[in-house]
Amino acid sequence: MTATSTQPSVSGAAVTSPAAAVPSSRPAANIAELVGYTLAQLGVGHVFGVVGSGNFVVTNALRRQGVPFTAARHEGGAATMADAYGRMSGKVGVVSTHQGCGLTNAVTGIGEAAKSRTPMLVVTADTAASAIRSNFKIDQDGLARSVGAVAERIHSPQSAVADTVRAYRTAVNERRTVVLSLPTDLQALPVPEGLQPSPHGWRHHSRSGRPQRQWSGWRR
Repeated sequence: MTATSTQPSVSGAAVTSPAAAVPSSRPAANIAELVGYTLAQLGVGHVFGVVGSGNFVVTNALRRQGVPFTAARHEGGAATMADAYGRMSGKVGVVSTHQGCGLTNAVTGIGEAAKSRTPMLVVTADTAASAIRSNFKIDQDGLARSVGAVAERIHSPQSAVADTVRAYRTAVNERRTVVLSLPTDLQALPVPEGLQPSPHGWRHHSRSGRPQRQWSGWRR
């Protein structure tokens, strides 16, 4: 598996792992990788986050497909960096968090981005539906909505691509901050036949029909 920078430097500054020179052509092995590959094909610009067991695979998939990754010391810092990146670059920034506490750590930055109408995606793990006694289990959808973000989730292997594209298009077309939850019990499931990413698939298109890989700048 491709190595990623997952720890901040000794000085406390964030560590950025540069984009892969050539995106991998290896097929997505599971749903977590499929989500990462899909977001990369859609054109997200940069990933910021703190990596744990719940979000390692999707973050590594993004990195493998050429999306730069910056590791933060705290998820709140990652959300603030992604918000600033989106405002300054004109591209969709991504925050990657572990389920439960990873998401709650990022919530202040998510709320600021949502209230500022920054197109941003928060890709977060979520507990399995059966893990009712997990210490990580919270109402992630309710938390996202409470701070003004849009709650989306991966519902099944068959809907994984459509769910991911819907989250991205909501961020871009409606200028919203979107929290996309990936339940851990779905992440490791195999990719259904016919849902592998292609170099020319799943891009956002403008009204002219031409591929549009970024939103059109910061406007009030």
